[in-house]
Amino acid sequence: LLPFYGDIKARLNKADMRVMSEYGDCFGGSAQLLKLNGIENDVIFMDAPHLFGFCGNPYTLDDGTDRPDGDVRFAALSWMAAQVAAHGLSLDVNSRGLWFPDIIHTHDWQTGLVPHYCSQSHLKTPVLFTVHNAAFQGLTTFERSSKLRISPEISSFDNGEFWGKLSFLKAGLNGANFLTTVSPSYAEELKTAKFSYGLEGVFQ
Repeated sequence: LLPFYGDIKARLNKADMRVMSEYGDCFGGSAQLLKLNGIENDVIFMDAPHLFGFCGNPYTLDDGTDRPDGDVRFAALSWMAAQVAAHGLSLDVNSRGLWFPDIIHTHDWQTGLVPHYCSQSHLKTPVLFTVHNAAFQGLTTFERSSKLRISPEISSFDNGEFWGKLSFLKAGLNGANFLTTVSPSYAEELKTAKFSYGLEGVFQ
């Protein structure tokens, strides 16, 4: 499940994709899930132009500053992953059955809210959270809770609270069923203050 960024959209023909589902209220606009048949694996794109329709760096503007509303954009991606797990998808146009994931594999802060949205929907689908770089934590304020569609329990210290802010990364670490990193050595490094950026207690 990938955001359908403008740069990707410019290289792929949407006519070659099948619309799998549509959402009229997806964090400020409408969205579609599109299926692209791949050579080895199929890809599902989240086509939400109001969130991901731009071209260029996904995280920063040309002047190097952060893109606005990054928290909303990746909250929406996490929410969509939980929607797929909750309601399933009809992957084959000729099939009457629905596909449900056996496990949700998430990566870094951008998908840190997946466990929270799964919990809100009372889903039992296990979440595997992989940490690639703990330096980026996806910090935002709890004043934006309504925009992010998160419930109060995420604000606890044992969930996503980090020095008075919401850390998407910490929420993912505390909410996931399983944790992995990119290597055994990085797993050990994350238990130290030097590499954990304040989250060594959580990693330990």
